[in-house]
Amino acid sequence: MTALGVWAESAGPDSANAAVIETICAAIVLVVPGYVLGRVAGRGGREPDATDRGMAVRLAADSILVHTAMMPLTFLLADSVLRHGAAGYGVPIFLWLVGVCLLAPAALGGCGLWLMARDPRSRAGTLARILGHTPSNRFAYAWSSMFTELPRHENGCMARVALRDGREVTGYFTRWAHASDDPVRHDLYLDEVFKPDPLSDRYPVSGGIWLNGDDIVSVEFFLVEERP
Repeated sequence: MTALGVWAESAGPDSANAAVIETICAAIVLVVPGYVLGRVAGRGGREPDATDRGMAVRLAADSILVHTAMMPLTFLLADSVLRHGAAGYGVPIFLWLVGVCLLAPAALGGCGLWLMARDPRSRAGTLARILGHTPSNRFAYAWSSMFTELPRHENGCMARVALRDGREVTGYFTRWAHASDDPVRHDLYLDEVFKPDPLSDRYPVSGGIWLNGDDIVSVEFFLVEERP
């Protein structure tokens, strides 16, 4: 039970609002620390586009890490509130909340950034590699991260894709296009395709093309202000 939960119960066991307060407090202290830690630690590189399940696991793991680091203070504050009641502990509880939700996760995230910047040959760099915080590990996710930053309005951008068999495919990457966020399969869907010559007309009634990521050698992008 968190210090906020103890405070909620000490407000009155028969209080109808005690359970609601405790539920809200528990949700805050379980979710926010992991979110803050993840956001701070992710500033130094591109984060993987995880599935909903992966994001939930990452969030839970980060929150557990924060609460483990804050456990001595949490036990001390909870014991004091249980012994003496919540009266007079409003400020300590507030400071504990700030520490758990902001200061501690920000500090741990900063440590993650520091590890990520270390020489891979050093002990700190080895630890960062084990934890998956090295730039080389994150670079595997640059594919999916890059596509989230491309213009996704109706005009979008033009993409010229070189394939392993020597062919080139040119088309538009707009809001209707898709790029796989799988770290292994880098498939790409262009919603409108041109003939091999980029200056030629579009294919008649082009419905787009799905490209197997294993066949892609390179993708070249051109910003488009107005589609012809």
